[in-house]
Amino acid sequence: MGISNDWSLTRVKSQVRAQTSTLSAQESGMIETQLNDLVHESLLSVRGALDILVDDEYRIVGSDTTVPGTFSTSSSGYSSNVSDPIASGTIYDMNTSKMSLFGVTQYTGEIPIFTKKKFDALRSVYGTNTDIATTKGFATVYSTTTGTVIIAVYGNPTANTAPTFNFVYLRQPTRETTDTNTLDLPDRWIPLMIDHCTAQIFKRLSKTVPQDIDARMRADVNNIAQLIHANFSPQTVR
Repeated sequence: MGISNDWSLTRVKSQVRAQTSTLSAQESGMIETQLNDLVHESLLSVRGALDILVDDEYRIVGSDTTVPGTFSTSSSGYSSNVSDPIASGTIYDMNTSKMSLFGVTQYTGEIPIFTKKKFDALRSVYGTNTDIATTKGFATVYSTTTGTVIIAVYGNPTANTAPTFNFVYLRQPTRETTDTNTLDLPDRWIPLMIDHCTAQIFKRLSKTVPQDIDARMRADVNNIAQLIHANFSPQTVR
């Protein structure tokens, strides 16, 4: 079951079919076999456009035993989950500002996350890890060539044992295939997703997108842009 309360996959597909009712029986038949994929592709597009407006809906706090994987024993302040990485496709956004890492054992408090390049540069700046305050450190999160995700930490843990962490990240939206399940998008934005899916079907068949659908999508996109701008705009102090 997804985030939506009211929009099942069946209901969404029914609405898409209604909005593409002008297509021929042959065209509709061709699209029907791809409809689940088209719905999910549109969901991903809308989720991407919404960005920070819906991030909280997809935020996950994972414990050391689930998401970050098992960390190696600290060696001169370095530890990672290389042997037990996070599966490819688990994390939606690898932007370091959209992830957080909190120490459970060996480390305390929030551990800042940097890009791999900056992490390596910082490691070279410190002569030894003992130059860092006890139980403190810094981390990086990066993808390997196979898409798996590695978390590495460098710091000054209280002992050379395997540390544990809580990792906060944005998950990927779920691709729904069960008709009775709800979609993984907030209800407010499902109508836009349906319009987007409908528009993509018309475009795929080299047909003109109906004017009413095109107009609604343009209005929604403008609304999203204004909402995102409002979230980013600095507040005036009086």
